Amino acid sequence: MTTQMHRLQISLPKAQIHFLRERARREGISAAEFIRRLLEREEQAAPVVTQADIDEALSFMGIGENHLPLIDGKAVSEYPDLYLAEIYADLHESDVPPQKVVRDKPAPAKAARRSKRR
Repeated sequence: MTTQMHRLQISLPKAQIHFLRERARREGISAAEFIRRLLEREEQAAPVVTQADIDEALSFMGIGENHLPLIDGKAVSEYPDLYLAEIYADLHESDVPPQKVVRDKPAPAKAARRSKRR
């Protein structure tokens, strides 16, 4: 089977020309054949993503859909601690509102350092 070839003219820096010629000479092939083989390897290594692949990857979207109202208008993806606090409060029947359960507390080491400074 004969492959129809198309002529292509490209510009390369001198260092790449020297590399191309040397590698082609060592392998006993033309510079054009060396480039064709490089392109073929790259083509085989590149994953081909089809629309079916994309559809399958996105098929899980919405499986965790929750129609409950947002807490303080904040999305769970941006404020997961807020939602975890609400679950914790519900599990332990806490009267403390969920947004009050999560507090930014300094780490024990930081608190100890602050007391030493005083």
